[in-house]
Amino acid sequence: MMGKILTTAGAIALLGLVLSCSQSANSSTENVAVSPATPRTEAPESAVSPSPESAIAQSPSTPDCDNATTQMEMNFCAAQDAKDADTALNQVYQQLRGTINNEAQTQRLISAQKAWITFRDADCEYSQRRYDGGSIMPMIYSSCIADRTRQRTQELQMYLEDQQRL
Repeated sequence: MMGKILTTAGAIALLGLVLSCSQSANSSTENVAVSPATPRTEAPESAVSPSPESAIAQSPSTPDCDNATTQMEMNFCAAQDAKDADTALNQVYQQLRGTINNEAQTQRLISAQKAWITFRDADCEYSQRRYDGGSIMPMIYSSCIADRTRQRTQELQMYLEDQQRL
């Protein structure tokens, strides 16, 4: 019984982190390439990813994501996957920004990225709300964020390759 309570409490804590981070995200700067669902801890020229530290505090050890069995472990691993996807996106976004020599085009990229972030977060919010109140919500949200972020990374990578050919 205690294990179920701890697992549920951990899932609720992680959900609270995800939701609170997504609400503070709308204040991100123009240089942010990744999810506003992530708190900014670095200079504006880079973006940081969601951090699973609070999930680690809920768990005695970092789970083996290849063998995650509890919902709390799966939620943690999905959040880690989203973080990794954000890191890759940020790298490609910064590379692309570095190749653009036209201020108007840079502003278009920033505007497009902000619009994409808004769409992605709303889409993933919708996706997770199909399981409203369930302990699976953080995993659904993080998995959606990771999937959408990987898709966007591929798009930005294509833009980068085109830009480098110019």
